[in-house]
Amino acid sequence: DTSGTQVLNEPNVNSPIFGLTPFNVTFDALNVDPNDTITWYHHWEQQPTSSTTINNSGASTVNWNYILPNMDKNGNPILGTLPYVNQLVVTNEFGCSDTAHVAIYSVASEQFYNIFTPNEDGMNEVFTVPVFGLTDYKVEIFNRWGRLIYEWTEPSGGWNGEGQPDGVYFYVVTGKNNDVTKSEYKRQGTVTLIGSSQ
Repeated sequence: DTSGTQVLNEPNVNSPIFGLTPFNVTFDALNVDPNDTITWYHHWEQQPTSSTTINNSGASTVNWNYILPNMDKNGNPILGTLPYVNQLVVTNEFGCSDTAHVAIYSVASEQFYNIFTPNEDGMNEVFTVPVFGLTDYKVEIFNRWGRLIYEWTEPSGGWNGEGQPDGVYFYVVTGKNNDVTKSEYKRQGTVTLIGSSQ
């Protein structure tokens, strides 16, 4: 889940799988032969798809981070989106293949995590602000002296801490609610950067 406090092992037959955005999923092909070719098609529901192809040799696992939701925080489908689908294709040395699919529902969340660690371990590498349904969306990052050091204007954006030392930073999220009221949205808080090697 988003906070990283719970890990569930689910076979693909239990599809779909739900998680709060940003939602990191580890895909593991079990019981494969070292000579098998393993291809993961991320976002198989889209064309063209991105893929990761690996030969087992003890490495049949990939990670994929779903940073955009396809369901709102109430569990309703977001208009114009499809469930994310990850397809696994295993091909043996004789060219015979088999496939499996799993549907991923990434649910919008305002549960911001307050620590990120861009240390290349594949976990919490980027600070994101999962607030969706806003117009004029903007996130600003300030250092402890109040200097603006980074900003982004799309919910899919984020900050990897590049060029900044470890420490506590301040974020401000602003926008307008995309409803009939068009009311102002503002949220602020702190985030701790650890492992920047600066």
